[in-house]
This record gives sequence, C-alpha cells and structure tokens, in this order.
Amino acid sequence: KEELNYFNGAEDAPKHLKALLLARKYNVPCRLGEEVTATAEEQQEGCLKRGVLPSRAEAYIAKQKKRYKNSLWFGYLLDYWSMAEMAGEDLTDRDVLFPQNLKRAHDQMQERQKQKAAEKRREAFQQRYERMKKYAFEDGNIFIRPCETEEELIAEGKALHHCVASYAERHARGELTIFFIRRKDKPDEPWYTLNFNEKKLSVTENRGMRNCARTDEVRNFENTWLEWVRSGRKRRTSAA
Repeated sequence: KEELNYFNGAEDAPKHLKALLLARKYNVPCRLGEEVTATAEEQQEGCLKRGVLPSRAEAYIAKQKKRYKNSLWFGYLLDYWSMAEMAGEDLTDRDVLFPQNLKRAHDQMQERQKQKAAEKRREAFQQRYERMKKYAFEDGNIFIRPCETEEELIAEGKALHHCVASYAERHARGELTIFFIRRKDKPDEPWYTLNFNEKKLSVTENRGMRNCARTDEVRNFENTWLEWVRSGRKRRTSAA
C-alpha cells in the first residue's frame, strides 16, 4: 500500500518504478525515494552489479565536482571501476570503490593499465623476434632482419616517413611480421621496411622513404631472400 501510494503520487512514476525493480533485480537494498536517478538504465546496471545504488553514485560524483572543481561524469566512475576490477582491486573496500579523489585514482589506474599493456607488447615483440630471427639473411651489401622492439619500429617509421608504426599491434599478435632491409655498411640506418606473411611465405609490402617503391637492387635482393626462405635451406646467421 505504501508503495502504491508513493508511485501514484510520483512524477514520472513508470521511470521510478523501473529503477526500483532494477535495484531489486540485483538485490541492492533501495528504500522508496532512493531509486530517483537521472542516470541512463545501462549505467544504472553498471552500478547495481557492484551493489551500488545509482543515486548514491550520483551524490558521490556531485561531491567530487564540488570539492575538486572538475567536470567528471557518471561514465568516469564506471570506467574507473572497470579498470580497478581488471587490476584485481577489491571493490568491496569502500576506499577503493569511492576513492577520495576520483580523477586522480582514475588517471593512476589508467596509467597502470597502459604500463601493463606496454609490458605485454614488449614481451610479444621479443617472442616474435625470437621466432622470426631464423629468417635473417644477407647477400652482398644488403641484409634483412626482423623487427625486435616496438621502439625501433616507431623509429623506422619516423626515419622513413611512413606508417609502419601503426602495424605494431598486428606484428605483436603475429598477424604479420615487419622486417628491416639495411645496407651492411650502414646497419643502423633505416632503408626499406618489409611486411612479411609468414603463412604464405610472401611479401605483402616493401617500402622505402615516404613509401617509395623498391629499387631493382632491393627487388632482386627480396626475390633472392624469398627463394632462400621457401627452399627451407639451413638458415644463415644475420649481419649484426
């Protein structure tokens, strides 16, 4: 009867009722009046799944805005919670769930996530290098070797003014393999960048400065290398 009277007199009663039923769906205690929220239903669920009433989260964000003079929004809190969960943080701890400074906690969590992703990429790059270094090859004054780190992939792109750095994730996942073609008398100077398809043992792309096409000299070297790779002959040691 109390609930019936409440909703009969409530403005936008269907919306309030839906919010109350959603809280009960997730077994989150909600007294009449606590269901009032301006938050979208999807975001409400993001709160309720963690045992938090959306109205409580709204009040917390409002206090953060007032205290730190920032312009946080509801999704900022949900994003922080998601990153905290991925990092293995205990969201049943109130100080973790509602940090003293949400923006600082969010940004710190984001930085931790970036560092973890960077470490994974470093490991993936090293694994790719260890797998592909058997294809290192030299002929005359030219040699080819696989990319070893993301840093040198970025440096290659900057030196040759092309977009090879955008292939970093695909290289790390093994969807393609980036090789560097260099002159033996200038081993540290980027010259041509080759995109290798390991499954087909074929070259997808081979570009030089500002995406220029390979010269006849480089094309002939590429063909010699591919013939050697496909033959399965004993792998020679690459140039240092």
